[in-house]
Amino acid sequence: ENWTVRHRAGPEVVLFSVHFANAQEGLAVGAFGHAMQTRDGGGHWHTLTLVQGEQADRHLYQVFVGPNATLWVTAEAGGLFRSDDGGNTFTAVKLPYKGSIWGGLALKDGALMVWGMRGHVLLSPDQGRSWHDVQSGTDQAFTAGLQRPDGELVLVGLGGVVARSRDGGQADRAYGRIRA
Repeated sequence: ENWTVRHRAGPEVVLFSVHFANAQEGLAVGAFGHAMQTRDGGGHWHTLTLVQGEQADRHLYQVFVGPNATLWVTAEAGGLFRSDDGGNTFTAVKLPYKGSIWGGLALKDGALMVWGMRGHVLLSPDQGRSWHDVQSGTDQAFTAGLQRPDGELVLVGLGGVVARSRDGGQADRAYGRIRA
């Protein structure tokens, strides 16, 4: 019913995702590499540069948490960034796919999953050290996903696609198939 504006990042800033580790520490990311961090519950924000070089201006789509409180940020052009220090520094992670990665999540078994353009789903069984393409059964982009309490994975996306896997995306091929 009631909202209070806590910060205005500027009229040119477009934010896509926000994550708070606790009531005080937060990270927000968005278009053209914009990232900002708060340590006081959103009272004050400071701009953060995730990476330098050609990847610095990529759209940053989603922040998610992996095992051991590792922060992950998905991005365009196959971008994926990892922070092991609560978001103070990030390193780029190499993926076997160069299209936009719109989201990700940590699975209950400790694996990581990311998804994005053209139905691409990637799975890492080893906390991001290696990634394998998962056959999704669609070429529609995935925009969001979750793992239900019973372990079922559900991904949704463009064209109204809804895909699911009851085995963590692991059954039909070496690294799985999600059924659209």
